[in-house]
Amino acid sequence: MNLLSQAPNTPVQLSVAPDSTQATQAINNFVNSYNTLIKSINTQFVAPVNGAAAPPLEANGSLRSLQSALLSEMSYSLTGNNGVVTLRSLGVNMNNDGTLTVDSSQLSQVLASNFSDVQNFFQSLAVGNNGFAQHFSADLANLTDPTQGILNLELNQNTATQKALTTQINDFEDRLAVTQQQLIAKFSQINAALEQLPLIQNQIAGELGSLPR
Repeated sequence: MNLLSQAPNTPVQLSVAPDSTQATQAINNFVNSYNTLIKSINTQFVAPVNGAAAPPLEANGSLRSLQSALLSEMSYSLTGNNGVVTLRSLGVNMNNDGTLTVDSSQLSQVLASNFSDVQNFFQSLAVGNNGFAQHFSADLANLTDPTQGILNLELNQNTATQKALTTQINDFEDRLAVTQQQLIAKFSQINAALEQLPLIQNQIAGELGSLPR
C-alpha cells in the first residue's frame, strides 16, 4: 500500500486509540434497555390505592422470580481486573427500585484509564471466569429457554389452562343447548295443553248441561 501526501518520503505518525464514545453509548444503551424491562416488571407489584384493582400479575410467582434474577445479575463481580470488577466500579449504580443510573463522569474516567479492563469485565478471556456480558447472556438464555425457561413454562401452563377452560365451556354450552331444546319441547307440550283447556272446558260444560236435573 502506498500512502501519498504533499511531502513524499516524510514519516507519518498514526495513532490507534480505543473508541470510548462507542463504548459509552453501548453501556448507556444497555442501561436504558434494562431500565425499561425492570420498570415494566415493577409496575405489576405496585400496591393499588383508593380501591383500584391490583395489577393482573401482582401474585405471579414466575414474574417475581424473573425480577429477582435480573436484580441479582446486576451484582455480578469479577476478581482482580485492576479494580474494574462490578458495574458499580464503572459508575453504573443501582437505585432503590432496581433501575440503574450511569455516573457519566466516573464512566469516562474509567474508560480513559482502564479501557482494556472495562473490555475484560464485559468479555473476559480468562478460562472459567466469564465476563458480565457472557454471564448475563447465558442466564438470559436459561430464563427464556423455550422448554425450561420460567416464562415459557408459565406461558405453557397458562395455554394448557386456557385450553382446558375452553373445552369445559364448550361442553357446558353443548349441554346447555340440549337442555334448552328439551325445555322448549316441554313448554311446547304445556302450551298445547293450555290451548286445549277452553275446548275441554266447553265440552265438560256441554256435557254437564245435558244431564237431567
